[in-house]
Amino acid sequence: MGHPEDPVAAPIPVLIIPVSVPVEPSSVSKYRVSVADAHGLEVDGLYFLVEERDDLTRKLGKKLSPMLKYVFGPARVLSLLFLPALAFPQSSTQLSTADEIRAGDALFASFQKSEGFADTPESKAIEAYLQKVGDKVAINARRKIPYKFHLDPHPGFRSAVGYPGGQIVVGGGVLAIMQHEDELAVVLGHEIGHIDLMQCAQRVIDVMQRDHLTTQQFDKLSIDDFGNPYGKAGELAADREGVKLAVTAGYSPQAAIELLEVFQFLSRNAKPALPRTDSPSLEERVQQVRDEIKSEGWDTSKPEKPLDLP
Repeated sequence: MGHPEDPVAAPIPVLIIPVSVPVEPSSVSKYRVSVADAHGLEVDGLYFLVEERDDLTRKLGKKLSPMLKYVFGPARVLSLLFLPALAFPQSSTQLSTADEIRAGDALFASFQKSEGFADTPESKAIEAYLQKVGDKVAINARRKIPYKFHLDPHPGFRSAVGYPGGQIVVGGGVLAIMQHEDELAVVLGHEIGHIDLMQCAQRVIDVMQRDHLTTQQFDKLSIDDFGNPYGKAGELAADREGVKLAVTAGYSPQAAIELLEVFQFLSRNAKPALPRTDSPSLEERVQQVRDEIKSEGWDTSKPEKPLDLP
């Protein structure tokens, strides 16, 4: 059975840039058109028609020359540049890093209010420890944003959640099943991964478009939208990024397998359920870590540091 992402089975939006009349590249007209691609499939997408200056070929041609093709236009033959439309954001919704941070602040405030927990001397001490480990992991993330790490002390919260802009909440329940700081580093790395890979920011944009919100209405964002998985591919990507960040920070990659195996043990008596399509299984996650360790050549014999909760 074919997959939805199969480039042959699915429409492929294309960007068309004719080279003819000298016009500033900023002069862009949008057209909704249909053409036939090389496979004879009908391609219906948003096209940007830009007539370029002489030097635009030099600017784009070096990057896109492998994709250069020629098609017949009305009354003349034009040289066209084709490239996937995914390379150029088509969304009209814009989200700056500052906006993303404000969205995350609003979501964390909503989360804190909904859970009804407040700071205590003990929780502040634990959060200082989370921040120390989190800073160590986040320093190698690609996006340099102010990550903030919080504690939700509820023992039933055996996970963590990352909000846009760097807000990360760790549940008391997941801390209770950890033995090593390395495991904490992997969990924090996973949530940092969601943020660093722009998954959280994209979800803000998706929700803004769905609910017709502006950047002045982040108080209307729902935490329910940000507690759901980011799809099987998204979760596995955050796993890979998280383990890599933890290892780069000096932690053992074996900790990721150990923690996942604890979750497997805790769920051993659970009633069998149908495989989820929006999140990978524990078995898939463990296997991916094993494969990543092998492909990266990481040392799994490195001693792990005991968890040092206050």
